[in-house]
Amino acid sequence: YFKRPNIKIIENPFEFNRKSKKNIYKKFIYFGRINQIKNIDLIIKAFIASNPPKEWNLELYGIQDDEKYLNYLKNVIKNSKFSNQIFIKDPIFGEKKYKIINSAWCNVLISKSEILSLSVLESLSVGTPSIVNKEIYFPEWIKKTIYLSEIKILNLKKSFKSIMSQKISDRNMMSNKIIKNFDKNYSIKNIKNKYLNYVK
Repeated sequence: YFKRPNIKIIENPFEFNRKSKKNIYKKFIYFGRINQIKNIDLIIKAFIASNPPKEWNLELYGIQDDEKYLNYLKNVIKNSKFSNQIFIKDPIFGEKKYKIINSAWCNVLISKSEILSLSVLESLSVGTPSIVNKEIYFPEWIKKTIYLSEIKILNLKKSFKSIMSQKISDRNMMSNKIIKNFDKNYSIKNIKNKYLNYVK
């Protein structure tokens, strides 16, 4: 019907909270549903396999919609020697969520399938990198500042170990690069200008 469609794409704007950067703690975080599609068991098993030093933690903030899977995850944690470094926590939102994202070393999202994840965008908005499933589509500008991994324990283990070997100076440098890249490609100002141009 439309031989030459005039299609424009406008990103979903979202409100983010970029307060002055506080201390960055040696922890990985996950935000999302407690569901098999999210591959949380692989995150936990890869973290365990990476033999993390005692100062490193994994915090999973999950909306619980699969009780059987949740119990399985708890057993995996309980039966490991790193049970005091892995925490399943209630979901948090708003300012509390941004406080955690801001203070984390790295966000993790390796779902089997995913749209452009809000948790990845929220992390990028405050300069926190993410490990993501390399099979999920991300725009090229995002790929520049995230860690792409295959969803296998061995590959994730390598990603965890590589990140845990970073110096704080390198992590801070990466944070500045991420924020600059985010503001260039996903700022409210840019999205507003797209609306104005398209309306004209």
